[in-house]
Amino acid sequence: MAFQCKHCGGQLIFIPGSLHLKCVHCSFEEKIEVTADNVPLHDISEKETHKTSFNILKCPSCGAEFNRSNIAIDKCPYCTTIIINKNVIDKSGIGFDGIIPFKISKSDAIESIKQWRKKLYLTPGRFKKYIYQLDFLKGVYVPYFLVHTKTHINYKGKCGQKSLTSKKTSWTSENGELTTRIENLALVATTSIPKQIKDRTMPDFGEIVAEPWNNRWNFNELVPFSELFCLGFSTEVPQMNAQKVIHHNESKIKYELEQKVVQKIEKSGCDEGFVSSLSYNHLELNYQLALMPVWISAVKFNNRLYQILVNGQTGEVIGERPVSKFKVALMWLLVIILIFYIGFIIALQNYWLWGLHIVFIIIAIYIKKCKKNN
Repeated sequence: MAFQCKHCGGQLIFIPGSLHLKCVHCSFEEKIEVTADNVPLHDISEKETHKTSFNILKCPSCGAEFNRSNIAIDKCPYCTTIIINKNVIDKSGIGFDGIIPFKISKSDAIESIKQWRKKLYLTPGRFKKYIYQLDFLKGVYVPYFLVHTKTHINYKGKCGQKSLTSKKTSWTSENGELTTRIENLALVATTSIPKQIKDRTMPDFGEIVAEPWNNRWNFNELVPFSELFCLGFSTEVPQMNAQKVIHHNESKIKYELEQKVVQKIEKSGCDEGFVSSLSYNHLELNYQLALMPVWISAVKFNNRLYQILVNGQTGEVIGERPVSKFKVALMWLLVIILIFYIGFIIALQNYWLWGLHIVFIIIAIYIKKCKKNN
């Protein structure tokens, strides 16, 4: 479906942080009318009847699949591989239920990356220059399954009471039952994002992290899906169905349930609680397929690809980066010299100024070298 400017027939794009479309030719703006309907919810046990067809551009390198209807993409945002029309395929899949529209503009995303760049102390200077150029930054809507459960839990745990007179903690058994809910557990439905990034920004398969996964998004801004929000951006199509994603992420669901049990134990008057074992049964298991906004930059450095992602709603940056062996070695050398210097001034107090001069000279050489690399 084509969306054209009412005045000149030009291309319309969505303006991040607003509810307006803007013509790239005459700058005419048109407001997007958001419906008051709730985002649809689907039972995992029911057959997928809300299917639609996609005209897909598939990356021949990393396999990422993008909906071709809303933008003519020329390079894959994940690996920078050129995508041509012969890579177009037709695919059937479930339709999108909701979307969190882009809130962070491209210029704001670039500024966030520049601030993130300043903290890369042990990164090679040449790589930081590549980041600074940022000639390839694409806005992509990434597909997520938002999981909602009502679950009955049987658990065995421990309740800990800290002693006021010593550092010891006395433990007592705490067994019981709990019926609880999980809302908006966000599970990414694509394999295009590298695991080391996905486990941090958009955790999926992998290690359990201390921070809850759904803290990355504000779901109060989730609205019913409209293709108008996708104009000017790439939309990735899910590569897995809901059943497969939930099955692969069962450990995350279990982790969320364990946290619910720990909260219940600690509310009973414990200073500390933990779960030794639990079994659970989902009384309700529902999901929504939603699109989340992400700015993506892929940087090639020393024959390796590094991805940098910016949360299109909050501006948070997480990415891959190399480590400079020279800077690491120099850092450890300074630490060793500092240790010897401290020992030197303790043993030979009459000559401590000479040691101080040596340290200052080495620090000056290090700073000069870092400035040259940057």
